[in-house]
Amino acid sequence: TLTNLASNSILENMSLELIITAPDSSELLQQSSPINDLASNASQQWQDILVLNQAQVGVYTITFNLLDESDNVIETFVYNFEVVLDQQLSLTGDVAIDFEQIQPGTDNSCHFELTNQSASPIIGLDVELMVVNLSNQLTVQSITQQIDLAANGTWQDVLLVPTSSLSSGDHACLIRTSINNGDALTQASAVFSVIGANQLNGQVFDDFNGNGIKDNNDTGIADVELVLLDATQAIIQTITSGNDGSYQFLPVVNGSYEIAVTQTGVLLNAATTTNNNNLAVDVEFAIITTDFGYQFSDSRVQGTIWNDENDDGQVDLEETGFDNVSIRLLDAGLNEFDATSTDADGLFEFEQITSGPYQLEITDDQMVLDDLRNTTDNNPMTLNVFSHADLIGNNF
Repeated sequence: TLTNLASNSILENMSLELIITAPDSSELLQQSSPINDLASNASQQWQDILVLNQAQVGVYTITFNLLDESDNVIETFVYNFEVVLDQQLSLTGDVAIDFEQIQPGTDNSCHFELTNQSASPIIGLDVELMVVNLSNQLTVQSITQQIDLAANGTWQDVLLVPTSSLSSGDHACLIRTSINNGDALTQASAVFSVIGANQLNGQVFDDFNGNGIKDNNDTGIADVELVLLDATQAIIQTITSGNDGSYQFLPVVNGSYEIAVTQTGVLLNAATTTNNNNLAVDVEFAIITTDFGYQFSDSRVQGTIWNDENDDGQVDLEETGFDNVSIRLLDAGLNEFDATSTDADGLFEFEQITSGPYQLEITDDQMVLDDLRNTTDNNPMTLNVFSHADLIGNNF
């Protein structure tokens, strides 16, 4: 509340600045509110609610600054309040596991327990039960629930952990609790190891040069369907590749399997370069990484062979193309991939080109360009053709 105690003065064009500072001098809140023209002995009120979750213990400072129209401080009011440690709430947690070490085919169980050691009930306690892979910090399982815990009461729960969702390495069962979004108990945990979990993973990639090897400039292909079949050719898992082309099946037990890549959808017009669309694998306590390479034949190369009348190397509006000039496209081995001739406007085009490095070479079999000089100095022209690309403006 702000009251004008002056007997014959009106507070005009002013504002009230509120600043709240934590015990470590960090600023929690800073805001300004305009003051209505405040007559003598009149008051204006504001109300703000500041929620302190996981508040620091110590003295907090509330500062009010009365500011004029140029934001100069006319008057300052300072108040303090203190946050003390709540000794009433005492919550303990414990986690136990059935097995400290497991193999594929053996499930584990996490046993969680919370005890309210205080004399007051805990109402609306948020509880999260988790299983975390400690090698990559990924959460494998997570269940969230809200409970009420009586004074001196105990709560228990069990989480079944199937090894089909686990990979080799250390894992932890964790419990985390909170009240009104503030920590009541950070966590309690128990660690167990998974040994011999078989993993089948890899990447589906766009093989730019078609060499069947994942090179640095090759990119992954997303949304490719992969199927895992068992020894009887029954489908046991179906997954799709991620944004980077990576895939990983859920862990499997020892045995014989087949990984099949479905050549529909995004791979409908692609050809394999690794020749392993259907790959048979035998696994026994192993991690098997297999990459699948593909090339697409859906790119296009276009350009113009024109009469550069002003010799500037640029196709100008008034300049015309040469008709019936032969040109060919050579692959990485300088073998002829395709050949064509320009139309009446000097335009040429190659379609359904497989990704990779190429050269454009004017052959001019009809000698249309005899006694003429190339002003662009680019015959032959080197091109890198990527999948799904339209390369235009390849002009001579």
